[in-house]
Amino acid sequence: MVIGRSSLNSIKIKTDSKGIQALECACCVKAPCGCAIVPAPLKAIIKSATEITVNGMTKAWVDGGASHIVVPDFTQPNQELSWMVSYEDGVVCVLGDNGNQTVSLSPSADKCLIAAGGAFDKFIAINNYEFTANQAFPFDPISLSITFS
Repeated sequence: MVIGRSSLNSIKIKTDSKGIQALECACCVKAPCGCAIVPAPLKAIIKSATEITVNGMTKAWVDGGASHIVVPDFTQPNQELSWMVSYEDGVVCVLGDNGNQTVSLSPSADKCLIAAGGAFDKFIAINNYEFTANQAFPFDPISLSITFS
């Protein structure tokens, strides 16, 4: 028996005398916009981490979260970056904002619209794993490099 998807993209299941069974259902988990499901090796790193570094700024990683918030001055382009990162049950969520731009993870190749200007493809690196991300506008790009240690 092969477990997979039907031509209508439904999950195939096995029925026997024990009733309905499903195997390897992790494929069905969906992450919300701004978040992504992390691979097993990265889960282990994040779970044991005590610090997080975002674009060179290190903060304590406590209870699955860390942030650096700057009150934006919209008259100053390319100001210091505000960021928030959280993790729970294999899902990491990332948001970065420099007062002119917003960037966040995207759970798939689908766009998560994060501003009226649309969403533009980019990537966010987390411990050298690349994740799809969306940025609000194509100008003044934000790059995020995240390392858990």
